[in-house]
Amino acid sequence: MNNKSKRTLIIIVLAYVVVILLFFGSIFYVPAYYNGLQDSYLTDTQEQLDDAFETITDTQKLVAQFDQIIDEYPMELIVFKDGINIYNTMMPVNSAASIHESLDQRVSLSQGNGTFIKNGSTYEVWYNIYQVQVTAFLLNITTLQIILLGIATIILITAVFAFQRLMVQSMTTLKETIGKMEKYQLNEVINAQSDDVINSKIKYFAHGLRENISRTAQKEAELQQAAYINKEQFVNSQLIARAFIHEIKTPVYQMLLENETQLSHLNNNDERAREIAEYNVQHADNLLQSINEMLQVFTSNEQKMVLEKESVDLSKIVSEVRKTFAAQIRERKVLLEIEVPETLTIFSNKAMVKLLIHNILSNAIQYAIPETEIQVNLFLDEQNNAVFECVNTAAENNIARLQGDTEIQSFINKDNKYSSGNGIIMITSLAQTLEAHYQRDIAAEQVTTTIVFIGGDQHD
Repeated sequence: MNNKSKRTLIIIVLAYVVVILLFFGSIFYVPAYYNGLQDSYLTDTQEQLDDAFETITDTQKLVAQFDQIIDEYPMELIVFKDGINIYNTMMPVNSAASIHESLDQRVSLSQGNGTFIKNGSTYEVWYNIYQVQVTAFLLNITTLQIILLGIATIILITAVFAFQRLMVQSMTTLKETIGKMEKYQLNEVINAQSDDVINSKIKYFAHGLRENISRTAQKEAELQQAAYINKEQFVNSQLIARAFIHEIKTPVYQMLLENETQLSHLNNNDERAREIAEYNVQHADNLLQSINEMLQVFTSNEQKMVLEKESVDLSKIVSEVRKTFAAQIRERKVLLEIEVPETLTIFSNKAMVKLLIHNILSNAIQYAIPETEIQVNLFLDEQNNAVFECVNTAAENNIARLQGDTEIQSFINKDNKYSSGNGIIMITSLAQTLEAHYQRDIAAEQVTTTIVFIGGDQHD
């Protein structure tokens, strides 16, 4: 829920509270309001009577004014002018006591009488003002209560719908976010625009998770790359060691045996021959010791391989890497078609180039649909750059996996039988290290992986 939504809900709640307070306040205010209404009613009636006596001298007009006052203010009125009864709303009575007895005191608000002289005439007045009609009063109060309840209901319904809308929107966004998290589409979660508190927390968590996984995957890629290089170094060292063993160690050892044999059969008097034989034996021992030391250096775990660029035949590397996947190709029931020139050379690091090609083919075989074809092309583009292109078809679940965050695949995929499971990030890292351009295009079920090496020389 964003700040704007919070403010809206707060305003709605405050408005509802104000209306409810007005509703209950009006209930508690009823007695005071009724008393005030009666006081106002009594004052207005008396003012109307006083005004009639002050402004009207004609008896007929005065009687007509009395009729209007009584129509507006329910009351009983008896007026005598010079002893003559000019106005009477009651039955004839004999005395004030009888008048008092004839009235229902429960509905009487105020009674009064008096005598005064006006324009030479003596007026005697008696009146009884009835209480304010409760029906009209209650109608006003009830109308007010109904209006307040209606406003409160509208506010409450508005608040419910607003809250429901906000919650539904928030839950919908949360559902979509969780769905993306399940697919490890962390970039979409991080880049999503949302002011919702819950989704903001998940976005922050996804960002931290993405950073940690990225660092871990990058480190793993570097370690795997180093491990592969060390493996290549070890293999090369073994080849060198075998070469030394076959080319040097065997004849040296043979020479050592021959000199030792000659030394054992020499005459003690032949000092010169003995000296030569002993020298040859010692020299052969030194050579054997040097060979063993060299082998120890080649196989030492502390030796570091210096990566140097050289002329690399991509055609040859592709053919060599293809042979390493022969068993997997048969098991996956895929056809690997390779179209390469006789030679296509680039100036790069051979070990890394071989590792890059290995990972691309490994991914292609891993994600390819059984009984489909994997097409590998190697050629020069218009800028004389060497282009390695691998095209394969992949199932829908593998397409979704490829479109997810590449750094996570090695942690969530346990079915990588032919590679480390971290091939995609390895490809990206190796391409950057080799200063090559890496691109992966996905159209329907077809996945195209392209590596462009700067500079190339082709011979058909």
